[in-house]
Amino acid sequence: MDMKEGFDAFSFCLVLMGVWCLLALFFWSLSDGYQGQQEANKKMVETRSQHRRRVTSQTWGKVEGAEDVFHDILSRLSVRSIRSFKTVNRYWHASIRNKHFATKQLAQSRKKPSYIACPRADKAMKLYLLKPGKFNYRHHATVDPPGRSAEHNMHMIASFNGLQQETNKKMVETRAQHRRRVTSLTWDDVESKQDVFRDILSRLSVRSIRSVKTVNRYWRDSVRDKHFATIHLAQSRKKPSYIACPRVNNAMELYLLKPGEFNFRHHATVDPPGRNAEHHMLMIASFNGLVCCINQLSDENEEDFQIWICNPSTEQTLLLPQGRPSFWTEPSIGVAYGPDMSEYKIFRIVSDGENGAGLHIECEVYSSSTWRIIGAVPHLPMYVFLIPHRSSHVFVGGKIYWLVSLEDPGIILYVDMEERFGVMELPYYSPDLRYEDRITVTTYLINLGGSLSLVVLHVDYFDIWEWKEASWVLVIEDYLPFMNFSETVLFLTSSEKEILCVTEWQWWTYHVNTRKWEERGGPPTQFTSPAMFPFTESLLPSRQWWGEARRKVKKSIYHFWLAGGDGQMTGGVLNHQASHASYYYAISIEI
Repeated sequence: MDMKEGFDAFSFCLVLMGVWCLLALFFWSLSDGYQGQQEANKKMVETRSQHRRRVTSQTWGKVEGAEDVFHDILSRLSVRSIRSFKTVNRYWHASIRNKHFATKQLAQSRKKPSYIACPRADKAMKLYLLKPGKFNYRHHATVDPPGRSAEHNMHMIASFNGLQQETNKKMVETRAQHRRRVTSLTWDDVESKQDVFRDILSRLSVRSIRSVKTVNRYWRDSVRDKHFATIHLAQSRKKPSYIACPRVNNAMELYLLKPGEFNFRHHATVDPPGRNAEHHMLMIASFNGLVCCINQLSDENEEDFQIWICNPSTEQTLLLPQGRPSFWTEPSIGVAYGPDMSEYKIFRIVSDGENGAGLHIECEVYSSSTWRIIGAVPHLPMYVFLIPHRSSHVFVGGKIYWLVSLEDPGIILYVDMEERFGVMELPYYSPDLRYEDRITVTTYLINLGGSLSLVVLHVDYFDIWEWKEASWVLVIEDYLPFMNFSETVLFLTSSEKEILCVTEWQWWTYHVNTRKWEERGGPPTQFTSPAMFPFTESLLPSRQWWGEARRKVKKSIYHFWLAGGDGQMTGGVLNHQASHASYYYAISIEI
C-alpha cells in the first residue's frame, strides 16, 4: 500500500513536470515569434520612413527649384519657425540669410501688425507681444545683451525698421511688379500650348467660361470657336443632368437636377422678346445643351406655333421663321440632330386642309435657315396622355419616332435624317388579356441606353419593350409602386439606364440595372404640364454653324472692279450707275 502511494506521487510529479515544460516551451515560442514580428515591423517602419523622406525630398526639391515660390512660402512663417529651418540643410540656411528674403519677410509681417511691450523695468528686459483686438500678453523675448551695465535697468524707447523704410517700400513694389511679370510669362507659356490651355478651360462651367471672356482678346477668341465648344461638350457629357420645367408659366423657368440628388437648382428663365405672350412656352426636346420650345399661335381655322431654339446656359435664343399654316389641327413637331454637334433639323407635320378622304397631311423641314416641303406623310401623330400638344417624340439612332395610334395594331411613325418616312407597329398583346393588361393610354416612347424602347404602364405593373433586330422584345416586367389611380403620370423620360416618372406631386426613378424604384421629392407646389429631358451644358449657339465658321462671321471679302458701262453688279447686291469712270469696291458679306 505504501509502495502504491509512493508510485502515485511519483507519477503525479512526472506529469506536473511535463506540463510545466510544455507551458515553458509554448511561452518561449510566443516570445520568440513576437520578437521576430517586432523586428520585421521595425524594418518595415524604417523602410516606410525612408520612403517618406525620399518622396518629401523629391517634392521639396521641386519647390526649391522655383526660388520665388520657395521664398514666398517661408516668408509667411514666424521668425521663430524660420530660425529652426536654418538647420534643414545648407540651401535653406543660405536662402533665409540674404537681404532679399529679409525684405520679403518684412513685407509679410507688416500685414500682421502688433505691439511690443515692456511692462516693467528690470535687469533683464522682458518683452511681450500684444495682437490688436486681443491684447493677451505673450512672452516674446528676454533682452540681456552681454557687455551692458548690470547696475542699471534697460529701457525700451522706440520700435522701428530704421532708415530702410523707403528703400523697403520701393523693393516691395518692385517685387510686386516682378510677380506680375512672372505670372504673365507663366500664362504665356500655358497659352502657347493651346491644347493644354483649352483643356483647362473646357472643364469649367458655362457661367465661368462666359466670365473669362473678359480677360483679354486671346481668351475670348479661344472660347468662341467650334473646336472649343466641341471639347467642352465632351467634358460636360461626363456630368449629365436633367433640365426641368415643373410648371407652365408666362416666363419658362428652367431648373437643373443632378442624378442621385434631384434638388431643384434654378438654371435660367426663358422669356425671349417677340414671343406671343398670350400663350405659355412649352419645352419639347433637349439636345447638345440646346432646348426646343414652342409657343402657340392660333386663329379660327389656323393653328400654329412659334418655334424657338434656346441655349439656357448662354441665354441665346433663336426664333425660327414661320412655316406654312396648319388647318383644322395643330402641327406636330420633331427635332433631329446629326453626328455634327451643331447640325439639327426641325420636322413640322401640318394639315393643308381637307380632301375627300380626310385631312391632307404634309411635312416641311427646317435646315439651312429655311423651311422646305418634303411631301405627304401617311399619318398625323397623336396626343400623348396629358401632354398638351402633338409634339411628344423621341430621337434615337438617327430617327424621330411619334406615336400615331394605340388601337390594335398600334402604329408608330418615324423619319430619318435623309427625310424618309416609315411606319412600324407596336408590340403585340393578346386580345384575350384584360383591357388594362394590354396597350394603355399611358404608353410612352423613350431612348433607353441608345435603343428605342416602349414603356407601357398598367394598373400595378409596367412593361418595357426594346426594339431589337426589327422586332419588339419584352426586356422588363416589374411592379409599379405609385399607380392604382392614386397618382397620375404627367410625364415620362429617361437617361442612359434610368427612367424618370413625373406625377402630380413628385417624381420616381427606376434604375434598370438594379430594378429598383426610388421616390424623389418635388417642387414646392404641384406640377403643371411638366417637361423634363436629359441635359448637358454647352456653348453651342442657337444658330447653326456652317462649315468651320460661325454663322455670324465675315465669310470673305470680295473685290469688284467695275470699269465703264453702267456698272451693274449681278446678284442683287449692288446697282450703281457709272459712266466713264472706274470704281473699286471691297464688300464684306456676313452670313
